[in-house]
Amino acid sequence: MNLNSTLRTYIPFGLRGTVVGKTDNKIIVMFDEQFLAGTNIFNHCEEYRGALIEPAYLLNITKKFDSQMRKNNI
Repeated sequence: MNLNSTLRTYIPFGLRGTVVGKTDNKIIVMFDEQFLAGTNIFNHCEEYRGALIEPAYLLNITKKFDSQMRKNNI
């Protein structure tokens, strides 16, 4: 889930997607919905659904992550 919305790399706040890869300092995400500043991730997904994002701007909301948080009482 996206937690940042800056003017230059606008991705709607709260938009959800799937991590499909990473670079040295960015995470490659294919989002569930199209958005104006989205890309096609070098022709690997539908137009306007992909983005390269700083890891600090993402929230992991997978079931596995959630159960691990509960297990650690966080």
